[in-house]
Amino acid sequence: MKDAKIQFSENELNLAADIDFILTKNRIIGKVYNLFGALAGTYVKLSESLLPQEVLLNSPKISRGENYKGLHYVMLDYPRFFTKDNVFAIRSMFWWGNDLSLTLHLKGKFKAAYQVKLYELSKPGNIDWYIQTSDDEWLHHKTAGSHTKLADITLPENNAFILKTGFLKLTCFLPLQQWNEAATFFESGFNSLITAL
Repeated sequence: MKDAKIQFSENELNLAADIDFILTKNRIIGKVYNLFGALAGTYVKLSESLLPQEVLLNSPKISRGENYKGLHYVMLDYPRFFTKDNVFAIRSMFWWGNDLSLTLHLKGKFKAAYQVKLYELSKPGNIDWYIQTSDDEWLHHKTAGSHTKLADITLPENNAFILKTGFLKLTCFLPLQQWNEAATFFESGFNSLITAL
C-alpha cells in the first residue's frame, strides 16, 4: 500500500474540504424534490379525466440518483405504466449541470394509439418538442444527432420514422439557468401532451 499513488488534485482537495458545496447541493436537490412533489399533485388532477385509467393506476414516483452520465439527477414519473411490450410514461427530469426536461415515452399499444395525434404538438406557438431519433430507448438527454425538432419534420417523414421504431419519445428542454420558469415549463408541457392525446 505504501507504493499506491492515490492523490487528490488541488481542485479535488478544495472541493473535498468545502462543506458549503455539499450543503448547497443538498439544498438544490431538496428544492427539486419540493417542485416535483407539487407537480405530482398537479399532474394527477390534470390527467384524471383525459388519460386511460390503466396508466393512472400507479401513483407518481420521484427518484434520484448520482450517476446518469456521471451526474446527479432527479426524476418524476407520472403517469408511469411500464411493461415489456407497452409503455405510457411522462418523465420530468432535473439533470445536474445540464437541463430540465419533460419526456413522453410511448411503446406498444400506446404508441399505436397516439403516434399520429402527437404531430399536433409541432404547430406554431407550441413548446419546441423534439422527437428522439436515437434507437436507445433509455436515453434521457439530447446529444448531437439524437433528437430532431418535431416542427422540422413533415408528417410523412414523421410517420416513416415512427413506424420504424418500437417506441416513441417526445421531449422538451429548459436550461437550468431558467429554473425560475421550471414550474410553468413542466405544467404547460404536461398539459400540452395530455390534451394532444
